[in-house]
Amino acid sequence: MSTLAAARADNFYFPPEWDPKKGSMNKQQGQHPLRERAKKIDQGILVIRFEMPFNVWCDGCGHLIGKGVRFNAEKQEIGKYHSTKIWSFTMTAPCCQQRIEVQTDPKNAQYNVVSGGKQKAESYSAADAEVMELMDQHDKEKLDDPLSKLEHHTDVMIKKKAQNERLVDLKDDSSAKYKNDYAMNKLLRKNLRGVKKDDKQRDQRRIALGLHDAIKLLPESPGDAQAASFVHFGDSRAFTKNWQKKRKSIAASSIFSHAAVAAARKKEAPLPGNLVLRDSEYVSEHDAFMNMEGVYIVATGHLQAVLTPVNEVQVSLEQQDLDLHTTDYRKAIRAAASSVESVQPTKHNFSDPSSLQKVCDFTLDLKAVVAANSSGSLGPPADPPQVSELDSAGSRWLGRLRNQGSRDKPMQPQDLILNGSLSSRNCGIQLQINATTSHNEVYEAKAVNYTFMVTALAFVQVLLLLRQMESTTTQATASKVSLLMLGQQAVIDAYLCLLHLTTGFVAEPLFNAFATASFFEFVNFAIFEMQYLLSIWRARRGPALDTWHTQRELAILYVRFYGALLAGIFLTYQAPRVMPMVLMLVYSFWIPQIVHCARTDARQPLRPLYVVGMSVTRLLLPLYFYGCPNNVMRQPPNLVFCCVLVGWLSSQAVVLLLQTAWGPRWFVPKRFLPAKYDYHRPVVPREVAEGVLDSSSSAPTDVETGDGGCECVICMNPAEVGQPGARMVTPCNHFFHNQCLQRWMDVKMECPTCRRPLPPP
Repeated sequence: MSTLAAARADNFYFPPEWDPKKGSMNKQQGQHPLRERAKKIDQGILVIRFEMPFNVWCDGCGHLIGKGVRFNAEKQEIGKYHSTKIWSFTMTAPCCQQRIEVQTDPKNAQYNVVSGGKQKAESYSAADAEVMELMDQHDKEKLDDPLSKLEHHTDVMIKKKAQNERLVDLKDDSSAKYKNDYAMNKLLRKNLRGVKKDDKQRDQRRIALGLHDAIKLLPESPGDAQAASFVHFGDSRAFTKNWQKKRKSIAASSIFSHAAVAAARKKEAPLPGNLVLRDSEYVSEHDAFMNMEGVYIVATGHLQAVLTPVNEVQVSLEQQDLDLHTTDYRKAIRAAASSVESVQPTKHNFSDPSSLQKVCDFTLDLKAVVAANSSGSLGPPADPPQVSELDSAGSRWLGRLRNQGSRDKPMQPQDLILNGSLSSRNCGIQLQINATTSHNEVYEAKAVNYTFMVTALAFVQVLLLLRQMESTTTQATASKVSLLMLGQQAVIDAYLCLLHLTTGFVAEPLFNAFATASFFEFVNFAIFEMQYLLSIWRARRGPALDTWHTQRELAILYVRFYGALLAGIFLTYQAPRVMPMVLMLVYSFWIPQIVHCARTDARQPLRPLYVVGMSVTRLLLPLYFYGCPNNVMRQPPNLVFCCVLVGWLSSQAVVLLLQTAWGPRWFVPKRFLPAKYDYHRPVVPREVAEGVLDSSSSAPTDVETGDGGCECVICMNPAEVGQPGARMVTPCNHFFHNQCLQRWMDVKMECPTCRRPLPPP
């Protein structure tokens, strides 16, 4: 060894005090051969150099640790996959001292980041990497087929031919370029000397201009020279003078806009908005909507505006308009002429003023006063009015004035009194107004309470549906449920979902409340009711043999459902007046179930709790809209319709419950019913002759014990044979309890004792 340090590094140096009889030098010095790497060897941990196999995001600081970065990692065995050991590598991130743990995955032949970081998701493409993509197991299995093997061989030969041609072209191009190595090297060195010379000249020019070393001058181009020729450097004193002048004008101007300054000087505030006239406090199709543009004079408390009806209000011309040829007359003549030139011309008698119509122009003139109970004294308010309720001389009119101007300043809640008139001079209309303030927060609180009610009803309906689904899990019981009944209820929930979602978009401040109610309705019909509908459809159809035919029938089912949904929306939009009749039709959803059970003579599968609960929860919403005078939709109450709807749905529910108790055909006279087997028939002497019953006791005899009596093989309890109403007997003379055999027949129509087919009960 050349030096003592080198000898120690190679473990060839032995100190004079070392005694070979005492073992190795490591044992004599009390250290492990791996030294610091084995400081935790008693815990099964060995420090090794670990290279990160992929890119990792650090959870501590979000830093990206690149692939190939090496760490001093603690290696430890944590388990086995069959006979292969699973290793854990724990290391410290250099960016934030975050502990990162990586484990081997022998099952998938890869590494997994367990804690402290996340593996960066990266996609791999053999084409991008310019490598050959190996065949997977599926492609290898296809090669067992001779035809597939021939096709694969043909494709390989075509690719080989194309690649060989490409390789020949590359080889020829390389040979042409580097045929004369000396000439190529000479040309390269010449270009390099030219580049160095240009760089040296630019550095000298940079030094002459006094520029910093970090600023590098670029080579000149004709475009740069042309752009520089267009630059004109003026006098710097003119720039300073203009700058000072601009600063003075800014300091002298106001921070408010010119329109705001002019309005403040005139003590006026713009008041755009809209107004609604109603014949009562409830919404109707005769409501008049008007757009409003006006001003509010703060000093006097007057509000003056011009109203533009959304739908024009027209009246017949008067004789004086015809005689004086007024503006209304000329407008009416032009409108009549336009109608004559249209596709569907209208006949007009231009000499008869009653055949011509003029458009009414409306103006609003109000005086706003703060109510005494609001501020303690009467006087004009400092801000324009926001919401008002109008009372006229013969009827009650409801109007809304929404202030859309001066939004920068928050409105102070004030109770106002508005007195004035709404008039149309050209039509001779005069409406006296006495208006009071209406508070929107009360209406919004009512709407929120309504959404809470709808959400609770949807939640209760989901619970009832889940309980009903639990009682019809078998194919026999599920096939007894009517598809039309469940689909009709799903359509109702879909309507409610769309209605509340649309209301949330229209009433933007209440969007969250109505969206929550719409979400619960969507979950009810799109998840639970549609799932129950599909399970009933599968139970009726039986096992699927033809996949294409099954998909076609399922598509037809969805088309019918959503077709009925769209048809109902179109009908409701086209005929809003017949809404009560539409509700009566929609709330007939129990009738399909009644008809289905009566037609198939099947025992009622619906639980009484489901029937009663669904009837009550479905009735609450229409009763709220048509029975509550202060409903959120301002719908006029109709107590007669409420009573009719309650009676109609209650009668359906009563028929369903009686079908459960008395049978599915209890309301059909017996002379119209076909003959069927009676499970409660009395015991006849035939059973005594066959030895099924003891002639002395009139009860079945146990063959094994010889004791009188009969056991129900379902519950293993004695059956009351002598009481026909308390037991059921099959055509094969086997006795059971009523509830036992009915539950059995819900699962399968076979005798529990001998497996013979059973007739429908």
